[in-house]
Amino acid sequence: MAKKVYLKNPSDFLYGIDEETVSNLPNHLRDLIDFGLDLEDRNSGDLEDSFGHMIYQFQSDTFAFVRRGLIGSKIKFYRLYKKLDYKRFNNFATDVFGKSAWQINREINAARVVFALLSAGFDILPTCTAQAEVIRNFGMEELIENWQKVIETIPAHQITANAIRELLFAPTEKDRVMKNVKIPAIDFDKIWNEARERCCSTPQFIAHCVDFTIANETESTKSQANRSLHSSGGFFLANIFSAFLHHFETLLFTGNQPLREVIWSEDLADLTSNSGYC
Repeated sequence: MAKKVYLKNPSDFLYGIDEETVSNLPNHLRDLIDFGLDLEDRNSGDLEDSFGHMIYQFQSDTFAFVRRGLIGSKIKFYRLYKKLDYKRFNNFATDVFGKSAWQINREINAARVVFALLSAGFDILPTCTAQAEVIRNFGMEELIENWQKVIETIPAHQITANAIRELLFAPTEKDRVMKNVKIPAIDFDKIWNEARERCCSTPQFIAHCVDFTIANETESTKSQANRSLHSSGGFFLANIFSAFLHHFETLLFTGNQPLREVIWSEDLADLTSNSGYC
C-alpha cells in the first residue's frame, strides 16, 4: 500500500517549479508564484516589519469576490467583452475567466449585498458569495434588519451560509442533510428506474417506501421481514416492495380516496396471504 502524503506547507513546492514551467503560465499565475517566493525569502525580522501589511493583505483578500463582482458588472454593463470579439457574455466568462456566467452573476449579486450593508454602516460583512446569496433577495430594510440579527446572534467567526439560513429561514425539505448509503448496484438500478417511472427523485422514492413500510408493519410482519433478510429468496421483502409500488403509483396518479383504500386493502391482504414464504 502506498504511503499517504499530506500537503502541509504550500511553500514546499515553490522552489520545485522550473523556469520553463513558469514562462508558460499566464501573468496572474506568475504573480502568484512571485508573491509566494517573496514571502518565503523573508526572514523573521522582515516578516515582523511587514506584519501589519500581511494582516491588511489577508483582510483585503477576504473580499476578492466583491472585487470580481464589481469587475463582472462593469464588463457586462458596458459590454466590454465585445472588444475581444465575443458576442455573448456567457462565452467570454467561460473562455477568459474560466467561470460560468451564473457564477459571475452570483458574485455581482454578492457585491451588491456587501455594498448595501456597507452603506448602512456595517463593518461585519458576508465573507463569501454563499453567505451573501442567502440574503440577496431582501429589500433594503429587511436586509439591514436581518443582517443585524445575524451579527447579534452568531459570533463573527461562526457566520456561515448554513448558519444564516438556519437563523433566518425555517428549514425546508430541500435543506435536509443528505447522507450516503451504500446499495448494491443491481438494487440501486431497480430503485432508480422505479423512481424515474414515477417522476420523483431517488431519495423521495426511498423515503416514501420506508414510510409506507413503517406505517403498515405489525410485530408479526416485522419479524417475518427480519427473517427474510437472512433467507436466500427474500420473498416477503419483495412483496413489501411490490405492494409499495402499487400504493405509490396510486398516490401519484389518482385522487380517488375510496379506490386508494381498496388498493391498500388488497396490497395488505396479499402480504398476509404470502407470509408463508418466510
